[in-house]
Amino acid sequence: MEWNFDLRKMIFNRVLNEFGPYRDWVGPNTPSGKGSSVELKSVFEDLAEAFSKLTGRGCSAGAVEQQFEWGKTKQPKLSSNGHFYTFIMNKAAAMEVGFINSGDLPDLTLMG
Repeated sequence: MEWNFDLRKMIFNRVLNEFGPYRDWVGPNTPSGKGSSVELKSVFEDLAEAFSKLTGRGCSAGAVEQQFEWGKTKQPKLSSNGHFYTFIMNKAAAMEVGFINSGDLPDLTLMG
């Protein structure tokens, strides 16, 4: 499935609306008071179904979760151009909808 910017924004917007901003979460995968990690997985399943219908291509909950992970984590090392692209696009989508803020960005310098 082709991940465009709008699909990425839909992930972070939905999670933000249901569970609040990432800075308020109690753990890396645990929303604070508004839901649980089980409910978060259910959101990924709902989004996968919606994306499959929207794009006409199969999308799994695991694929949605993987995009989500790229948007909220601080990657210690990115090993390829594809990883850089995915990291940047998901961080940008998460920031644009307000799920994360600039303080959630890692200090990275691209060299070479």
